[in-house]
Order: sequence, then structure tokens, then C-alpha cells
Amino acid sequence: MAELTQAAMKELNEWAQPEPETEFIETGNIGFDMAISNGRGLPLGSSILFWGAPGCGKTTLFADVARRLIRTHKAEDKPFRVLYLAVEGSKELMKSLGLKEYIDSKDFIYIERRFTWSQVELFYDAVLAGKGEYKDVKLIVIDSINNVLSDQNVKNSVSSGDFGSKAKDRNNFWAKYLPVCKQKRISTFMVAQMRQKQDAGTSMFAEKEKAAASFSDLHNADVIFKCKKLTNNKDSVKVITKTAFGENKDTIKYVLMLDPTNAASKNRIDRTYQCEILLEKGVGAHNYYALRKMLILHGFLKENGAWYNFPKEVAEGLGVSDKKMYMNDVNEIIKENSGAFVNLLKETGCYSIVAKSSDGIKEIAGDEDVEETSEVTETYPDDDSDEE
Repeated sequence: MAELTQAAMKELNEWAQPEPETEFIETGNIGFDMAISNGRGLPLGSSILFWGAPGCGKTTLFADVARRLIRTHKAEDKPFRVLYLAVEGSKELMKSLGLKEYIDSKDFIYIERRFTWSQVELFYDAVLAGKGEYKDVKLIVIDSINNVLSDQNVKNSVSSGDFGSKAKDRNNFWAKYLPVCKQKRISTFMVAQMRQKQDAGTSMFAEKEKAAASFSDLHNADVIFKCKKLTNNKDSVKVITKTAFGENKDTIKYVLMLDPTNAASKNRIDRTYQCEILLEKGVGAHNYYALRKMLILHGFLKENGAWYNFPKEVAEGLGVSDKKMYMNDVNEIIKENSGAFVNLLKETGCYSIVAKSSDGIKEIAGDEDVEETSEVTETYPDDDSDEE
């Protein structure tokens, strides 16, 4: 048996080193942080796959998470850029979700086109090398991976391409880039639509209501979320938009459920529970909905049909009413006292954030940062079920 050279022994010892401890960074979106890591936040360097039907709120969630992360880091004078590769999407939609300022300043780099995997590689090369405007990119979003073209099937035009049915390109891509991204603490969000009418091939899920993703995508993701839009909730939101053609009134029932505990999902970071997040068209995510769910889950808010009330000890400690209330009244109390409720969950061990920072752990703010324009106003009508 040949003896190992000194260089080979050094390389072997480097390989044998234990993986560094996972670091987390709070996103400020309470529901997202709870669903992904039991409140610790985004695992740096992780690869996360979100799948669900078109229009269920995935893009709205990403825009909200990106906006909060960029804004928080800018306030601390720390660089944090997001690269958004939009295979399908709209730049105007991202602007309407509060990212206009960051798109214009290049903190949110939005690129919209049909990509092949070789072209996606070029962007990863630029990010990992820290070149030009791609320096300080900490989060890459591919929306969506099932519509990234397989290289060997692109001939004369995009229409001749095979959308995602060949796994070879994906296998090579993930093997090449994900280990380096993990080392450099650069996270990836992968988006997969629900199974679409396209040639699935043998390397993909073909069953009804499965992620339109390769087994390679599923294997390499650290966390897989099943995303579902719920319509049977009581948080109806009426949005009135004034246009040149008059007023357009739209009542929206829009709750996104992130389910990392689903049988078709996985979570290498943490075993957490289903989380529901209230989304609003043109506004983004509202944390108070997820926070209310957490308070109910841990017994700090009692739910009895259409009525809610805070236990007496909780009400006295926070200076709020312990009387029976309608949901809309409870929502207002939680929105006004979100910081206090988050502290309550932290102090009782129900919610924790681990983030390595020279400034320590900061408190999560409420939703006062949501940007609103004069063109959109929201009202929260009493639900019929709230009547006595």
C-alpha cells in the first residue's frame, strides 16, 4: 500500500474537520422564522425549496423576507444584497411589494428572462467571486427552477427547450455550487410550481399535486416547504384601489401556510410546525397573524368559536383586556403590542433566536414598517361569524 504524501494527509485532515455550526439570521418575518427553524431565523448557507400552486403567495413571501433583511442590514450599515432570478414574474410586482427603493439602489438585483442552467451558473460564479454589483449578495432566489431550461435541449429558441425534465444539468449544478455557498454563508431559495402539464420524465414527480422538481432538487434542499393558499380564514381584507376608471374593490382572503412537517417535505435544520402567514395584495406579509397563531399554540390566547380572550395573568402582565373579544379587536391588540408578545414567547422558552452578531440579539419589530401608498387603503370588516 502506497504511503500518503504530506500534501495528501493535509488534504485528508481538512476533509475530516467537522462541519461548522449552523448560523442563523433573523428575517423579521415571525411566521417564516418559526416555520423554518423554530424561531431562530434563516440558516445561513442553506438551500430551501418552496413548492405550491401558482398564486399561493410564494413570491409575496420572498419579497417580504428580502425587504426585511435588506432594511435591517442597511440600518446596521452592513451589506446584504439579494439576487432574484425571475424565470417568470414581474418587476412591477416586486416594486409594489415594497422593494422599489431597493431595486433602484441595486440592493435587490432583479433579473427577468428565460435561463438555462449554464446561464444560472454564470450568476453563481459572479456572486461567489464577489464581482461588481454581485458583491455582498447573501441570498439568491430562483423563481422557478422547474422552468429553467435544460441546456442540451435548447436549439433555436426558448419554445424548443425542454423545461426541467433532464436531471443531469441540475445534478451538476447543485454538486458544484451548494457546498461552496454553504461555506460562504450564501443561501438559496428554490421555487417549484405544483406539477404542471409538461413532460415530467423519469427523474421527476409526475403524481398530481407534487412539486415539479427533479429528485436532485429535492435531495439537495436542506428544507422543503409545501406552500398552500388558504381561503377559509376569517381575516378578510378589503382593498380599495383608486384608478382612472374608478374604484376597484377587492375582498381578499389570503393566507399562506408553510408546512415543513408534511410527508412530502423535509427539514434538516429543525423539526417545526405548520405556520400560517397573512398576505395582502400590494402590501406584503403581516406578522400579527403568525404571532396570533403562536400565542394560541402556546396557550397565551384562548380561542372559543368566534370569541378570543387573553388569560388573566397574561392580560395583567401586558396591560390588555382579558374580556372576550372579536378577532379584529384581538388583531389590533397584537399589532400594537407585537414586541411585548414576542418577548413573552422568548421569556417562556416558546420562541428563540440565535444570531451571532456584535450587537447581540435585537427584538423583532411589528408590521409598522409595511409601506403603504395613498392609492391603497385597507379596512378590516367584521366577519359575519362574529355577530352575537
